[in-house]
Amino acid sequence: MVQPAPGAEPGPGLAADLLAHCVPRLARLKHPRVIEYRDRLPRTPTGKLSRSNLRETYLPL
Repeated sequence: MVQPAPGAEPGPGLAADLLAHCVPRLARLKHPRVIEYRDRLPRTPTGKLSRSNLRETYLPL
């Protein structure tokens, strides 16, 4: 899940840039297989990403 920065256009170009960013930093098996764009990701009142809400909302049980 990716929330593009203001002014960034979601699409194949941004996905390619994100994957290129991963190449020198992560082992190939840790690269994301799918990149999904969302307008907003769930946040806590302090502004941090709410991982538990993200799991509940987007991952099937």
